Amino acid sequence: GRGRKFKSHVDMNNEGKIKIPILNMPKDSCTPFLQFGRKFSVKIGQRNEIQTEIDELDDGIIQCYTDGSHIDRKTGAGIFFKPNQILEVENQTISLGRLATVYQAEVIAISNAADIMNKAGITNQTIVILSDSQAALKALAKPLVKQMLVGNCINNLNILSQNNLVKLMWVPGHSDIDGNEEADILAKTGAHSLCEIPEPAVPVSYRRCRLEVRYWIVKEHCKVWNQSDTCLHTKGILRNADKIPAKAY
Repeated sequence: GRGRKFKSHVDMNNEGKIKIPILNMPKDSCTPFLQFGRKFSVKIGQRNEIQTEIDELDDGIIQCYTDGSHIDRKTGAGIFFKPNQILEVENQTISLGRLATVYQAEVIAISNAADIMNKAGITNQTIVILSDSQAALKALAKPLVKQMLVGNCINNLNILSQNNLVKLMWVPGHSDIDGNEEADILAKTGAHSLCEIPEPAVPVSYRRCRLEVRYWIVKEHCKVWNQSDTCLHTKGILRNADKIPAKAY
């Protein structure tokens, strides 16, 4: 009726930021932009040919395996360098806390691997970075960049590619490929470990924000439903939506 006060979308958004803290955190999403001139290559081959391609890699080629893991709502990343006489660096376990997604962990693992080799001063080498995440590799190959982490990863790879031949290659996960299994162990160790920096360890993804909003809606629905003293027959028939689907995490 006349005089009724409606909430604007701005008001609802501000209320949401108070009730759902993740909405106030730094976001990974950015204004999409085109980034051409990649100096590295990305290859997603046929599953049944991967092991043969790995076996044919020369011993003088630097091989780096990366992986991400999500266990008990915590995320980790792992970087495994196949031992050789050219590169002497330590493998890396990264704990990313409760708010990072597996996709972000995969991108961060590749980005950190490139950064490690940049800081080691590697030049005039052939480098193959092997990841089991097609989503991460496809994002790094696309000219359109939508996330800051992807943009940073591309920059690190381009720097590494200035004085090296850098190739990114897909490997199937959990297929008994030694390097990938080692990276998986490191990533799981990171997921089980305590994150040493305040959350969020990385800017939160759009997907993660949506999941947190969905979780809050389900929780509020359950609270109103349980506190209501009506709809007794309906309550006897319909289950309470008291759980967020496991795939949400």
